[in-house]
Amino acid sequence: MNEVDPLRSQFENAKRQFRAFASKKPEVSSLIFEKETPFLIIDLDGIKERFDKVSESFKGFEIFYAVKANDEQKVIKTLAKAGA
Repeated sequence: MNEVDPLRSQFENAKRQFRAFASKKPEVSSLIFEKETPFLIIDLDGIKERFDKVSESFKGFEIFYAVKANDEQKVIKTLAKAGA
């Protein structure tokens, strides 16, 4: 039996997503080599795009953002401008 390790699968998926993101924003790729400690990259354009898709799918409903999920001010402002 050839079982797929779920963590390995998630890791490979994350790598694919990062490569796709970095290909659109080359300045991000260089950050990997400049930073010495773990850091977080937030794609505000991606957040806005996903919010727009959710809003489109649930027309007539008000969408709220749980600040507890991520209280980064730029994320909150991006979503507030988008209508969350």
